[in-house]
Amino acid sequence: MSGTAVVVAGDEEAGAALSAALRERGIEARCHGSSDLAGDLVELEADLAEQGPDAAVAAGSGQGALALAITASKLGVPVAALTEAAPDADRAAEARIIAALATLDAGSDPLRAAESIAAWLERP
Repeated sequence: MSGTAVVVAGDEEAGAALSAALRERGIEARCHGSSDLAGDLVELEADLAEQGPDAAVAAGSGQGALALAITASKLGVPVAALTEAAPDADRAAEARIIAALATLDAGSDPLRAAESIAAWLERP
């Protein structure tokens, strides 16, 4: 999968584990930190427009993941979701929005998600 690149944002621990697993499969995975929703939207739009990744992965359901899903969808970048097993009530609305924007629900386990995302990226 040489030359394939994704941007990962959201839950730092899950995002780091997923990024490492994707790199093991030859996929360049860049993590984007999160500050606040408005700042993330602006930063991610500039980053995604400049970098032109093959896909975006929203890790969890926090504001960083939500900002990535919204921005990637706006720019026509396919979105995969690394879902939380049981998002708390505060994040349930964010999780529903991310699920609606994602083309792929990669599940909640970062290692299995990496396999799903790699296969998804190989599609024509």
